[in-house]
Amino acid sequence: MSDDLTQVFGDSGFDTDSVPAQTNFLPPGKYLCMVEEAELKENSKGTGLFVKLVLSILEGPHKNRKFFCN
Repeated sequence: MSDDLTQVFGDSGFDTDSVPAQTNFLPPGKYLCMVEEAELKENSKGTGLFVKLVLSILEGPHKNRKFFCN
């Protein structure tokens, strides 16, 4: 498989200025969350493990928002 995306999207390129910037970060604070996914992964150097998580906020203005932790 090639990593040449012009085979998929053509030669027109992508104008990053045509898409609004998104800075929809989760504000600092405490959130009641549920772990939706947890996976034990090996680090890139092969010297240890880490937990890859997908969490979902359960209440408040950010209810149902997902975030990811490695």
